Amino acid sequence: LYGLAEVEIAQGRAADAVPLLRRALRLREASLGPGHKYAVEVRELLAKTLRGLGQDAEAARLLADGPS
Repeated sequence: LYGLAEVEIAQGRAADAVPLLRRALRLREASLGPGHKYAVEVRELLAKTLRGLGQDAEAARLLADGPS
């Protein structure tokens, strides 16, 4: 899912990548834990993508809710 989201972003379809990233984040957090580097990787790309779509508050909340 993460790789597919990266393709969507690269092709200018960031909005289509958001649901893929949300699902990838849920799966990685459930299987690896929220602090795992692969879960953090997805969280950061999702936040960056949301910021690019003008959803700054949601991006900030996502990062604030992540592990310290």
